[in-house]
Amino acid sequence: MTLDYFSTIKVGYDFSKIKAKKVDDSTVQVTLPKVHVLGNFLEASESTILSPFNRIPDGKADELKARAKSEALKAAENEGIYQLAEEEAKKQITNLLSELGDFTIIFK
Repeated sequence: MTLDYFSTIKVGYDFSKIKAKKVDDSTVQVTLPKVHVLGNFLEASESTILSPFNRIPDGKADELKARAKSEALKAAENEGIYQLAEEEAKKQITNLLSELGDFTIIFK
């Protein structure tokens, strides 16, 4: 049995848990919570399960899809998906705060 899949994994932050605190007139400290998975989706139109005689045993398709999603997440983690999300969040927060004034931003 062969499984070819295309996965979309979305990671990010719960914005209600991002905290910003003014340290002094020119410094803001931003505390980011842990990055978490917002979604892990197999793209049905891009994914295929090939089995001898093109028959997949009952219940096997769900098991294969779960395994594919797990493998895709592990691969994304190994590629640094959480670090990329953190870097992007810092960039976006820095851009947002720079619109409000000239601040030094410390991320914690």
